Amino acid sequence: MDKAIVWIEDNDHIVRSLVEPLEDSGYTITCLRSVEEALNNLELIRKSDLILLDIILPSGNPEKPYSRYAGIQLLRELRETHHIANPVVVLSIVISPEIHQEALDLGVKDFVTRPVWPSELKERVMKVVEAQR
Repeated sequence: MDKAIVWIEDNDHIVRSLVEPLEDSGYTITCLRSVEEALNNLELIRKSDLILLDIILPSGNPEKPYSRYAGIQLLRELRETHHIANPVVVLSIVISPEIHQEALDLGVKDFVTRPVWPSELKERVMKVVEAQR
């Protein structure tokens, strides 16, 4: 049975370069590209086995710019407002100790800093998904 991953990432190049090993291992990947798109797909997120989350995301509203930490703000809303407790792996270039700690405080299971080898991402995702069984 396939495992479903919702990947919240606006950079298509990142997704294309890392998605193949996950799909080859039986994961079904759905990409959402903004905070707004994620908030419009709460049931999809709720039904997923894992959320892969970037930290730097666009709002999805053309009048609002990217937010450096929109991924953390989105995660806080998913947890506190929508009570979505799915495991989360953060995959981001952001390495701030404060953001790292805030992500952990919000229940993030792993924090992967880009760049990352596709095989390493696959291993870390598999470890988190298997731990949920």
